[in-house]
Amino acid sequence: MNPRHALDWFRVLLRTHRAAELYDLIQSPDLLTDVDGALLTNMGYWHGSTPAASLAQANAHLVERVIEAASLRSDDRVLDAGCGTGGALRVLANHTRGQLHGLNASRYQLDRAGRELAAAGLRERVQLLHGDACRLPLEDATIDVVVSIEAAFHFNPRAAFFREAARVLRPGGRLAVADLVPVPPATALQSINARALRRGLQIPRSSFVGLDRYRDELVAAGFRDVALLDITDAVVPHHRRWIRSQPLAKQFAWAWIGLWLTAGFFHYPWRYVLATGVAPERPA
Repeated sequence: MNPRHALDWFRVLLRTHRAAELYDLIQSPDLLTDVDGALLTNMGYWHGSTPAASLAQANAHLVERVIEAASLRSDDRVLDAGCGTGGALRVLANHTRGQLHGLNASRYQLDRAGRELAAAGLRERVQLLHGDACRLPLEDATIDVVVSIEAAFHFNPRAAFFREAARVLRPGGRLAVADLVPVPPATALQSINARALRRGLQIPRSSFVGLDRYRDELVAAGFRDVALLDITDAVVPHHRRWIRSQPLAKQFAWAWIGLWLTAGFFHYPWRYVLATGVAPERPA
């Protein structure tokens, strides 16, 4: 890491609400790939009838779980909020012929997504948008399904994203969110960890909520038939185990970009949820 790059990391880790800058800095292929070359973008879903044998398989299973929860139809117009490098968009393209939209705050990740989608022959089917998920650059009632896979915990505040999702969804449209949920700290040690996590992983204070508050925010945004499925046991311990299984050289490289500041990740009482809701009817 050159001194300029190291200084950029230091500046990001001293502040909060810099998730886009964080992901702009994570550009090393060695850090972004699993052992089989798949992009490392999520923690993965490791359970199921065919348990995942690698992070790549677990990530694919997670996307499929979200698609199933969204009741995706073959002609749905879909927004992936926090689309990262486009992995979920490539899977979504296999399930719907409708227009796909991918929104992300990191320009580097959007550029990477464009290249990956072009290589897959999908670039014409996907509109990539640079912006804030709390201020979606889409018109009212124009989307059938909004998904967000392991990104909403960065949104500041997440409740604003829920309101925006309700706005852009057509009446009866569906929201499906796979989300890492840091619960409010209950001890002094957890409070110390929470402060480190807020900087190291760029998580706003507003994202540290319990599951009841999480549900309340969805309901307050106007969603009906809200459901929260706690899938923590199928995600978090397996991802931690995967990190520990990586070569020491890669673990050391991660330390340069913040695990030294987020050691509490391995001990914090995370929850991981699959949240769904149906967009409200609009007044006549």
